[in-house]
Amino acid sequence: PEVGLEVILRSGAGNKPQDVEPETRRLLVASAWTKTKETHPYGRAAAYRVLGILDADDRKGVGVLLLDGTGTPLPDIDWVAIPGGAFTYQKGEVDAREVTLPPFKIARYPVTWIQFQAFVDDPDGYGNMDCWAGLEKRTDKPQDAYWPIANHPREEVDWDEAMAFGRWLTVRMR
Repeated sequence: PEVGLEVILRSGAGNKPQDVEPETRRLLVASAWTKTKETHPYGRAAAYRVLGILDADDRKGVGVLLLDGTGTPLPDIDWVAIPGGAFTYQKGEVDAREVTLPPFKIARYPVTWIQFQAFVDDPDGYGNMDCWAGLEKRTDKPQDAYWPIANHPREEVDWDEAMAFGRWLTVRMR
């Protein structure tokens, strides 16, 4: 499906993924979904690239939802509950120590490009100074992503941006 999509886009049949004919798009998406179960990682990666480029990856945790009626997308995070308990910090090291962690939740997948983009595009997101309070640095806009594909992990995010994203997401999820 990845080669097929590339051929279609380079042939002039469409300059953008949105230009792909509906039936061709349906076939590409169907083919990509069958390849997501491949054992070889390159085949799976190619299939997920097609799904991301065509914005057709409907797995929970990789996209965005419109929940609050504002039209502003909210990251669809698939939270996994982690039970609290004893944890050995730096196990095997001289200064190892045991700590007790409270229960917490962690995202099943890394934050994707489209999820971070929701933060960038939201007027109450990246440009909101409240998200950046007390952080060391703030830029007017984030660095461009190397892989601006909807379902791909968002790279080129520094610690301050990640903290601002977390603050924004916390407020938006209330």
